[in-house]
Amino acid sequence: MHGPSITATKTVLDTLDSHTKKVLIRIGNRGDRAAGVELTDTVPPGIAVISGETGWQGQMLPGEAHNHSYIIQFEDLESLPPATIAVTDGYDYHGIVKSNAVGGAEETAESEDGIETTESESIGNATTAIAETQSRSTTSAMIGSRGLIALLIQIFAVFLCIFLMPIAAGYLILRNQGDSL
Repeated sequence: MHGPSITATKTVLDTLDSHTKKVLIRIGNRGDRAAGVELTDTVPPGIAVISGETGWQGQMLPGEAHNHSYIIQFEDLESLPPATIAVTDGYDYHGIVKSNAVGGAEETAESEDGIETTESESIGNATTAIAETQSRSTTSAMIGSRGLIALLIQIFAVFLCIFLMPIAAGYLILRNQGDSL
């Protein structure tokens, strides 16, 4: 696969207090291209974030992973909804990755354009899922409007170097020879 391949895993970890939990969201890039990611996580009513932030944004290089965490306090925790990760790369690819929901019924992570796969498993009292994006495989999708303009400029520059530079050099040589006579 060519392009970014973003994975998102959401886990709830126990703390010393039974009414607080640490929420850990692991974001990784398994692809061969960097991607800009913007994490947005929401907590249901009745749950308070007492430490950390529910959002993060950054650039993920190929093979890189980022752990984002925050601590919540609650009276009754049934489940947490999936975290949402907006993904972009420099070639006009835009996608959404959703992590797993934690607690309650197992949910499948999906994208807006339906090009993701999901794997789920239980580990202790934490449920994790991996949602993987796949870039479009067609060349036209990989070359966006900015990429196409850059390509046309490069082709024009090569054309100038190959064809016009020898003509200009020949003209200058002939002109200098005419001046010396």
